[in-house]
Amino acid sequence: MEDLAEVGAEIFAVTMIAPRQAFDRYLGTAEPSGVRIHFVEAVPTDGDHLPRSLIESRPHLVIVTPSPSSWDQRASDASATLSILRVLNTAGGRDLPVLAELFLSETARRLPNDPRLLAVSTLRSIATAVTLSLFDPERAAELERQLAAGAADH
Repeated sequence: MEDLAEVGAEIFAVTMIAPRQAFDRYLGTAEPSGVRIHFVEAVPTDGDHLPRSLIESRPHLVIVTPSPSSWDQRASDASATLSILRVLNTAGGRDLPVLAELFLSETARRLPNDPRLLAVSTLRSIATAVTLSLFDPERAAELERQLAAGAADH
C-alpha cells in the first residue's frame, strides 16, 4: 500500500476482498498510507455479490485475503479461493491484476496458472524470511526485536 501511495495513489482504484473481521482488524476505517481502498466483503455463499461489486468499483488492482481470525487455515484459504476464482471469471479478458494472499503454500500452488494472478503464501514468506535471517545476524537481531515489540503491543 505504501508503494502505491508513493507512485500516486490517486491513479489507483484498489478493491480489497476479505471477510469483514479481516478488514476491520487490519485496516479498519483508516486509509493506509493515503491509498483509498474499496472494501468488498467476501460472501462465499452469494455468487452474485462479488461480480456486482467488481463491476461497480472498477478497480485497477484486486487484493484477496483470507480471514486471520479463523484458526482453520484450510477453511480460510478455501473461502479466499472462491473469491479469487470469481474475480478471475468476472474480469473476463480484462487485464485486472489480482494479488491473492493465502495462508498455505499448497493452496497457492493449486490456483489456476493465470498471468493476472500473483498468489502469495504468507506462511511460506514468513518461513523464508526467518530462514534467510539466520545468515544475517544483524537482520536476525532486528527481527527478534520487532517480534518482541509486537508481542508487547498485544
